Amino acid sequence: MLNGVELLESIKLIEKEKGISKESIINGLKEGLQKAYERFYDTDAIIKIDIDEKTGQITMHQELKVVEELDDDWLEITLQKARLQNPEAQIGDIIYKPIEFSEEFSRMVVNQVRQIFQQKIREAERARIYEQFVSLEGEVVQAKVVGMNRENNYVLDINGTTAYLWKSKTINNEVFQINEIIDVYIEVVDKESKLSQISISRTAPMFLTKLIEREVPEVRMGIVEVKAVSREPGKRSKVAVITHNENIEPIGAIIGVGGNRINRISDILKGEKIDIIKWDEDQNTYLINAMTPVKVISINKIGDEYDIVVPDTQLSLAIGKQGIAAKLIAGLLKTKINIFSYSTALKENMDILWNGDTTKQEVETNTYTPKTKVTKKKLKLNQLLKMLKKLQKTQLKKKKIKLMLML
Repeated sequence: MLNGVELLESIKLIEKEKGISKESIINGLKEGLQKAYERFYDTDAIIKIDIDEKTGQITMHQELKVVEELDDDWLEITLQKARLQNPEAQIGDIIYKPIEFSEEFSRMVVNQVRQIFQQKIREAERARIYEQFVSLEGEVVQAKVVGMNRENNYVLDINGTTAYLWKSKTINNEVFQINEIIDVYIEVVDKESKLSQISISRTAPMFLTKLIEREVPEVRMGIVEVKAVSREPGKRSKVAVITHNENIEPIGAIIGVGGNRINRISDILKGEKIDIIKWDEDQNTYLINAMTPVKVISINKIGDEYDIVVPDTQLSLAIGKQGIAAKLIAGLLKTKINIFSYSTALKENMDILWNGDTTKQEVETNTYTPKTKVTKKKLKLNQLLKMLKKLQKTQLKKKKIKLMLML
């Protein structure tokens, strides 16, 4: 049977190192021993288990009801046999008969105790990971690449805890080096999972949102808001934004001077091209913005879908390579879109509403007014204008101060 002193030492060690209460360990042991007995002897038997907290000694008793005629010897005992243990026993009394441990059952008990200790350690580790990382759910963190498992998924170290980056959650099967520090997005932290508690990704749309938040102070401060993101990881993405300050141009704020902000984000995403567009509560305007730089002739909502007509010369641009552009726009609007060329729309007698951002004359002459686009030159010009305004305000204040002094 188990050595009582060793058992108590093991309980103390687990309590100290893993932070599991002594009461929880002992209750777990009792539950495990109950299962071991049921498996070895009988599932119907009622047993009482005691663990002496001073000596570590384990005792088990079978609960038996005193009866005149025996019907089930796992649950009952005759009055005659009961009085051998307790001379004052009466019919209906409960007798606790000591259970003798056979050599085979003793081995099973030892194995069961070992399994319970391992289970309690695992439970404590899961609880620790959950408490440590649940507040980071939905955030971008840095992780160190420490290896790969047999399925060629990356094994990462995040603040001393192991996590796995599945190949399916990498950008175009990107390759990392051992000891490389990478950015990952924590999607979910699972309290009960016996596999990987921390679900991480580099392909999630929110990964891009959080990178923008990290790189753009205006987004962090809530001046500019990211309303929607649609991604084809590693290839292209569209981000819809709005400003809560009319003096801040949202697209320019995210792109940065000379594209410095958006370029840093694109580098993290392995060169993913990021289109920033203005969000609008009017769905037609929003759709027109999302289609940039493609001109829109007609937008017709039919049920939950949108039929969009574009100039013949811009059809391939609207759809994009392998349909990526159309897919991203549909992702932004969270609806299905159907894109048609102008000639196809005429041929199929479709309703052409001319509610886009171009005219019939422009389409028929193939001469379009370019859509407004934030360029690096415009960004620099805007910054110069802002600096000039600040300078003018400063000079005005100085003049006011001089005037007050003169008076």
